[in-house]
Amino acid sequence: MPGKKAAKDSRRAQILRAGYAVAGRIGLSQLTVRLVAAKARLSTGLVLFYFKTKQRLLSALLSDMLKARTPTRSTPAIARSESSVARLIALIRSEMKRTVVSVGASGDGRRSAP
Repeated sequence: MPGKKAAKDSRRAQILRAGYAVAGRIGLSQLTVRLVAAKARLSTGLVLFYFKTKQRLLSALLSDMLKARTPTRSTPAIARSESSVARLIALIRSEMKRTVVSVGASGDGRRSAP
């Protein structure tokens, strides 16, 4: 689909927004590069130029989501993590430790407010 050239970051953000929209509508398991491209009004080839594979697109969606949703609870382990999966695992570990500390501090077996 011909169109104006956009800056790299802008085009990448456009594709990610389309990816969120498609995933929100049909789920990650049904997401395809073709559907994301159609939603973004771009060619499938352009989406693949930026993300190379569907797996990399999914990884970028997860990574972007983690960056946007977890800035206040970031730890050095999360910050050092190179992949989105490693960041997710570090975040889960951090939350589990925080929950255990909170439960222990309440003394009654109930989780106290964070």
